[in-house]
Amino acid sequence: LIAVLGQRTDPFWRESCLLAVHQMMLAAAAEGLAARVLLPTSANALARMVRVPAEYLAFVLVLLGHAGDEECETRELKPITDVRMPLGPDGI
Repeated sequence: LIAVLGQRTDPFWRESCLLAVHQMMLAAAAEGLAARVLLPTSANALARMVRVPAEYLAFVLVLLGHAGDEECETRELKPITDVRMPLGPDGI
């Protein structure tokens, strides 16, 4: 799970995030990985949920991994409230 974030002070943060996501998706496909992008309904709400510093906005979540066999799927997901983004100077 990769949270793609942009800095509020960057006037082109959305475009920068789009380019980063595009490159991740191309690289994932080249490596034979399954990839999916999840768009939040609110960048501010997602940023609060994954506890990023206030100067960032969350753009999208990118899920990457190997497509597994059906018998290997546990269908158990880690709660989003347990996810932390170590971006701040104090390692939030």
